[in-house]
Amino acid sequence: MFDLVQLQRFGLDRSRLPPGSIIINEPPTWVAVNRRQIWVAAGVTGGVLAGLAALALHIQLRRRAEAGRYALEEKLREHQKLESMGIMAGGIAHDFNNLLMNVLGNASLARTDVPPDSTAARCLQDIEKVGRQAATLTQQLLAYSGHGKLATEPLDLSKLIATMAPLMERAISKKARLHLALSPGLPRIDGDAAQLRQVVMNLVANASEAVEGGGRPSGEIRLGTGVTMLEPGSVTVPKLDNLPAAQTCVYIEVVDDGVGIPAKDLPRIFDPFFTSKRTGRGLGLAAVLGIVRGHGGVLQVHSREGHGARFRVLLPPAAASETEPTAADEGSPDPARDRRGSGTVVVIDDEESVRNVCTAILHRAGFSVLTARSGPDGIELLRRSPPGVRAVLLNLTMPEMSVAAALAEIARIAPGVPVVLSSGFGRVDTTTGLSPDRYAGFIQKPYTPDGLIRELHRVLDAAFG
Repeated sequence: MFDLVQLQRFGLDRSRLPPGSIIINEPPTWVAVNRRQIWVAAGVTGGVLAGLAALALHIQLRRRAEAGRYALEEKLREHQKLESMGIMAGGIAHDFNNLLMNVLGNASLARTDVPPDSTAARCLQDIEKVGRQAATLTQQLLAYSGHGKLATEPLDLSKLIATMAPLMERAISKKARLHLALSPGLPRIDGDAAQLRQVVMNLVANASEAVEGGGRPSGEIRLGTGVTMLEPGSVTVPKLDNLPAAQTCVYIEVVDDGVGIPAKDLPRIFDPFFTSKRTGRGLGLAAVLGIVRGHGGVLQVHSREGHGARFRVLLPPAAASETEPTAADEGSPDPARDRRGSGTVVVIDDEESVRNVCTAILHRAGFSVLTARSGPDGIELLRRSPPGVRAVLLNLTMPEMSVAAALAEIARIAPGVPVVLSSGFGRVDTTTGLSPDRYAGFIQKPYTPDGLIRELHRVLDAAFG
């Protein structure tokens, strides 16, 4: 072992030292190993120097591998949490929709039996109003869980948002100024217009509340659209990577200069029922997350407490062959409202309260009704029924028999009889994998008496003219 200071003092050449000699008090050195430079903070030479450099490189690579593994595990935990919370939210919403079906259906039926200007009529109207508000909450839960109704079409996001401007101006805080920066000629995205409107409204409402709580006389909300490239390593909260890196995306961006989001709250803002506000249910951003996931998109959030927030939704563009949506049916009159029905409708549902309210609705519309509590019971009922059966109303989620098996049996026993499916979940989620020629229509719970009769007349007209 030789001291570098003493070697320099006596003018000794280090090249003449014995092989493997160690020199102390030598300054740190950059060493190249496998085309990488490692900073070695030890004055050593020869094989010892190379060994320490290799050890430093090994430690560096190991730390990188551990960091990558930790990030992967964190992402997996995030996805598992989202999946479990989504299953729970979807199950609650589905069961709650069955309960609301009974509340809204019976309230609507009862209101037609009392004088329109009576106290009872006003009370029933209030029940229906609150029931519809509860149904809106279940739709947000379904949106978070990924079970929401999804009716996609090619959309221009700038045009969609432009039509919402008057509504958003009225909805935001008086302290907030809304500035639109909508890019023209965007590539179309394949999306559900109603759900994407909900995304925009929820994000703008969230920004408005942030501006309101900012403590300043006024603030600004910027709502913009455009095209961007999804960069590798983009910060997303939570960590979602539905889109591959370096893909061109169409985005919606909402920026505010409000209170911002505390760092401790940022990982939780998309959890259902989490809210930092005194009022609110904590479902707005949860619904946004569910809708974006359902559209195969990504959410990016950047915020610092006291410095506002930026939410960006990135969505994949639609296929080039898709065309502008049409609106041929918009504004068309409803021919089913005052029509009387005839013949028998078979209602198959495992919920007694749903069977009861459907029976009352259909009787009032002029139909005869037969009910069954399960798929096998419904099939047996169809076998024994006289030839007057005009349609079947079939619940999608029941014990004892799958809906696919029930549809196959109905087609065999009663060919030509249209089947209307119903569920507390959305159509896309519940009818995936079913042959479209096995059912004629779908109606999501909770539905109104008018909604059920309208859908039933539609499928009967298509089947029998």
